[in-house]
Amino acid sequence: MKKKLRMLCSILLTFVLLSSVCAVSAYAQSTPGNTSGVRIVFYKPDNWGDNLKIHLWNAGEENTQWPGIPMTFSGNTYEFSSSGISSCNFVINDENGNQTSDLYAEGYVGVKNNHVFEMSTAPIRICFKAPADWSSNVVMKVYYYTNDENHVEIIPWPGKDMHPNGTQDGYYMNLYDMAQARVLFTDGTHQYPAANQAGIPVSAGQELIFEENKYTVNDTYNWYYMNQPTSCAYKGEEYHVSFDFVYGNHFSLFFKDENGKTVTPEDTDITYHNDKVTYDYTFRFSETGTKMLTPQYIYHSSTATLNSKVQINVIEPNTVNAYNISANKYNVNLGDTYIVTASKLSANLSYQFKDGAGNVVPYTDTFETTVNGCTYVNYVFTADKLGLYQTLNANVVSAETPQQDTPAGKITLNIWQNAD
Repeated sequence: MKKKLRMLCSILLTFVLLSSVCAVSAYAQSTPGNTSGVRIVFYKPDNWGDNLKIHLWNAGEENTQWPGIPMTFSGNTYEFSSSGISSCNFVINDENGNQTSDLYAEGYVGVKNNHVFEMSTAPIRICFKAPADWSSNVVMKVYYYTNDENHVEIIPWPGKDMHPNGTQDGYYMNLYDMAQARVLFTDGTHQYPAANQAGIPVSAGQELIFEENKYTVNDTYNWYYMNQPTSCAYKGEEYHVSFDFVYGNHFSLFFKDENGKTVTPEDTDITYHNDKVTYDYTFRFSETGTKMLTPQYIYHSSTATLNSKVQINVIEPNTVNAYNISANKYNVNLGDTYIVTASKLSANLSYQFKDGAGNVVPYTDTFETTVNGCTYVNYVFTADKLGLYQTLNANVVSAETPQQDTPAGKITLNIWQNAD
């Protein structure tokens, strides 16, 4: 679903969206982590009694005598927790002849089928848009199991019902049961991955997105993301930057430059897809130089600021400039190559590429091209990690002062895995 509007209307749109502001504030400030101390969640077998006890040792002052102390029933599971210890050995029993093996817990764990697995209070977020040939009149299900040799499942196949998402073109689910899982999708007839194939690995705090017969895994789940394909813009030509919001927490933005002046995009394109709302902004700059744009939105009749800054290097077309950094494609399949093109530098200067965490990203090959009398160096990379909004920063390094580098620009990559 897609629509287009001129930016003159965009400020008015923000007032329409104010009903979702409270949800943004609540999510943006929520950064759950693992429980401190020890917390043990036990999934009781059907043939066990209900009078469950847990016997602890190597637990300091919390050691118990057999058969142990009562566990707390929490609706579907039984729990024990203590903030006074970080680990312990334990046995769970029902005082009726049933008991686990000698087990060990550290931090927040689940116990099922005599196996211990790590749990987390941070969810695994899943957004799923079924392939076109799947059923459209059934509830999609997600099946998952622990990403270890035990393959512990919480709910048997075909798994949990997913919820229709806000954009009404797919489904979503938050999984809290395990910290490391493998996930499969099914409509009751079709499934992905296919039978006898391992599920998609995903961890607590990450986001799994499946759509258009491909999927990706983001390292974190945020209420918005900035997608800036390249930081290089040409004077007088169109330049695009987009923001992906979780549906219900979406805002039409306006921008302030480094001097506090409002910079109005030439156009805005809005797309609704798989529980996301994408605002694609078109700019056209009349002056060269470095621009720093701060995205803002209306919040309770005042303004709020996104943390992401949009730095843009505006240069003349068809010129050799160290800021001239671009890629031949920004959406890439895992394992495929992509090419980053940059202006050729003088003999004592070279480019070094780093990811968003500051790690050097190696390229596999280089070759030169000449366009309109300008020479460019093309760097060949291999996409080796799933995830959207991956930053590749280009720095200019001097052979004379190798400890120093100068930021030249960046590109943003979206790396997918085909599900065909």
